[in-house]
Amino acid sequence: MNTVLILVHSFQVTNIPTAMDPLPEVLLDQIECPICLQYMTPPIKQCLNGHNICKDCRHKIEKCPVCRENLADNRNFTAESMSRLITHPCVNKKFGCTGHFLLDFKEEHEKTCLFRSIVCPCWFCEKEGTCLETQE
Repeated sequence: MNTVLILVHSFQVTNIPTAMDPLPEVLLDQIECPICLQYMTPPIKQCLNGHNICKDCRHKIEKCPVCRENLADNRNFTAESMSRLITHPCVNKKFGCTGHFLLDFKEEHEKTCLFRSIVCPCWFCEKEGTCLETQE
């Protein structure tokens, strides 16, 4: 487990956890979408046989990609709880961001990530790219 040492008062040192212990790979497989292969985030829906589908892919298909059964509108609360316990990569990973965050912090990070795609704020420039690229 990753920890940060914090000096409390003058003499006492306290360990504060900064990330969750990794879940076993077999559990992580249960929250990986069979279509986009990304870790799912709530709400996680399932088919009539209980196979999980992420919220982004759910609306793109009519049948379960695993068993071809009809999709249900039921949520898998167990998978949603597991999803909250792991760190998820930043959506800008494909542009170079290496950050991994618990869901509570992921969205906040992505709003200010230096690898997010933006249009240059200069009125005369139409350059588009990551924050780092547009600063050059």
